[in-house]
Formats: sequence, C-alpha cells, structure tokens
Amino acid sequence: MIQLHNVTKFFTTSSGRHYVLENVSFTIPDDSRVGVVGPNGAGKSTLMRLLAFVDIPNSGTITRTGSISWPMGLATGLQLIMTGRENARFGCRIQGLSSQDISERVIGIAEFCDIGKYFDMPVRTYSSGMRARLNFAIAMAFDFDCYIIDELTAVGDQDFKAKSKKVFEEKRKNASFIKVSHSMAELKNECDCGILLHNAKAHFYPTFEQTLAAYKKLQAGNKHPPKAKPKPKPTPKAAPKPAARKTPETKAAPKPAPIQAPTTAPKPVVKATPEPIAEEPIPFNIFRK
Repeated sequence: MIQLHNVTKFFTTSSGRHYVLENVSFTIPDDSRVGVVGPNGAGKSTLMRLLAFVDIPNSGTITRTGSISWPMGLATGLQLIMTGRENARFGCRIQGLSSQDISERVIGIAEFCDIGKYFDMPVRTYSSGMRARLNFAIAMAFDFDCYIIDELTAVGDQDFKAKSKKVFEEKRKNASFIKVSHSMAELKNECDCGILLHNAKAHFYPTFEQTLAAYKKLQAGNKHPPKAKPKPKPTPKAAPKPAARKTPETKAAPKPAPIQAPTTAPKPVVKATPEPIAEEPIPFNIFRK
C-alpha cells in the first residue's frame, strides 16, 4: 500500500514557485496495477520519483509497505561517471547480494541490455535509449513488490520492446506496478485503476475506465489549456465623493470701453471779437427851423 497525505512538491524558478503537486492525498491499495495519465508537464515523472523515494516532497508524508523499484525509463538517474558494469554492481550491492551472486547478476544484466562494448564505458556516453535499456535490465534483475515504470516502452527497437514486455509480464504475475505511458491502449490493457494529474492535483480512480473517461473529458473541454494566472485581489470600492454645492453665478461688470486717443490734434478755439460800431456824424441842420 502507498499512501500520500497532503503532499506538496514545487520547484523554485526565477519567476517564483512552480507547483507540481499541491496538497495531494490518495491511497494506492496493494496488488494494484496503476496507470498514470495527464497532459505534458503535469508532473507524472515527478510523482514517480516521489513514490520511489528518489525525491522528497516539500511538505506532506508518503507511506508505503513492501519493496518498490526505482523509476525505470527516461527520467531516471544513473551514475553518469560510472560504467554500465559499475552501475549494475552498485545496484546489486544496494539489494544486499553477495559477491558471488553479484557476478552472476551482472552477466545477466549485460546480456539483457545488449549494448555491447558500451557496457564498460561511462554512462555519460550513452544515448537515452541505451540508458533506458541498462536501467530496465538492472531493475528486472531483482524481485520487487511494486515496479515503477516511466515511459519505458517509448525507446528501443522492436526486439528490445518485445523482450522487455515478455520479462515484465512474468514479473507482474507476483507484483503490482505503477506505469506512465502515452499509449492509452497499452494502459487500458494492463491497468485496473488509474491516477489523473492536472493543475498540480492528483485524482485516484478505482478503475482505469473511469480514469480514461475523466482524461478524455479534460482533453475535450480544454484542448489548449491557458497558463494559470493568479486571480487579482478585489480592490475595495472608493466611497462616492459628496456632490459639490453649486454657487450662484455672478455676472461680471462690463468692462469700460477704452478711451481712444484722438488721431488728430484739436484745433485751437479762436474767440471772435466784436467789430467796433462806427458812429454816424450828426447833421448840423437838424437844429435849424
């Protein structure tokens, strides 16, 4: 049984925290064959690392019973400076095998991964497909109660895929597994329950049919989901300002017309002087009679 309780996992970026899982809780029963689905970037590989205890959550707890493998697939970590043979021996030592058993297991691992001379070369020189081959071969050399498989069938030629499928079918007869794959037909044929990841949440469904239906509904309703943006905080409405009182308009007094200066100089006023009255001579004969 694997139980997650309020598990949160985030990564710190230049723009802040990027949450892969946020307050996730669910329980995977024993002997379950779980298919994990979700859009690209939903956190499927991160969840696989957390379940295998390869990574740890920022908060919350993960409880599990029984032995569980490390994630097998592209998103796994081998010791890059070590050769394939050294990685195989290292895995055998972790499982507590004796020196004699280690030698026998390493021979079987080399034959299964079939990478030739690269088995004795540093893993950093491997292609992604060669790393997946080596990782799967080491994991199949041991018996676990639960196997973690992360996109394992996405690499390798047809012969390797057929060989891996045959070996894994033998292993899963006595073990459970948690598998990530983009092939819905493959998961539908192999899984009896599922986990859907979306927007930092994980939902466990008791049947894979329910998981697939929920995933199809998500794809149909949101084929191109926009990036989530934080909701803006509501700003409090400002109190309405009191209406300003209207003051009666006062008519401005008319401006006096400007006094224009005379364009021509005024003519001088000439006072008329009365002409003298001439006195007529009095005739002398008026006194004679």
